[in-house]
Amino acid sequence: RYYGQSKLGTNDLQYLTSAQMLYDVAAFIRARQEVEKLTGPWITFGGSYSGNLAAWSRQWFPDLILGAVASSAPVLAKNDFYESLEMVEEVIKRRDQKCYDRTSEAFAKLFKLSQDPAGRKTISDKFELSPAWTGAPDEVIDALDLNLVFNTLYGMYYEVVVYDLPNWGHLTNLCAPMVNERLYPDPIDALRKQQVDQNGERDTSTPSKYDDEINSLIKMKSHVDGKGVLTYSDDALACICFTFAYTVSALRA
Repeated sequence: RYYGQSKLGTNDLQYLTSAQMLYDVAAFIRARQEVEKLTGPWITFGGSYSGNLAAWSRQWFPDLILGAVASSAPVLAKNDFYESLEMVEEVIKRRDQKCYDRTSEAFAKLFKLSQDPAGRKTISDKFELSPAWTGAPDEVIDALDLNLVFNTLYGMYYEVVVYDLPNWGHLTNLCAPMVNERLYPDPIDALRKQQVDQNGERDTSTPSKYDDEINSLIKMKSHVDGKGVLTYSDDALACICFTFAYTVSALRA
């Protein structure tokens, strides 16, 4: 529900929950059984979030569902779910060692810059942080704000690996600036070029205020406009945030 044209006459996201969707699955099965006079067992299939639904539907409705095939399904929410990034890291490493090496170098340099005011000012200027970091000696940067900046940057890789493969061309295009050492000798400049290319004509600034991002999600949850449909990313963000609270930390020890 709520994905594409599937909605309940409202865009109010309070009804966008996994429990509601599980009852949708059960209602669908019962309806098809009645209409088509079906008597055989049902097997649910899914991957990632839909894999969760497949497994949970079997658990919740064993009288209707005989078994489930749940691929890459994170059925147990975990704080600091870094394993998902390890998978992304491994894919990039296998596909393009140079891209992997220079990306690692870029993030290592960024982390070092983030440890002092002057370095944070450099990050702010280069990646157009919004709001900007001034680099003032007494400026305090919350760890969540710092994490958000890193999350935004490594999110480029996550989106391509998780959602675009097996179209290797997308990963090749993403890595193009990073492997072009002649044009971008500093891997941080290559990372910025990747971000600009990825955003296209959209805003190329980088969010740096965690509370602002959370507030936008809170507003999204109560979103009711009665017009059009929400985008897939809107729905996915709301469901992930409010139903599962999945998080991944960019700055693990």
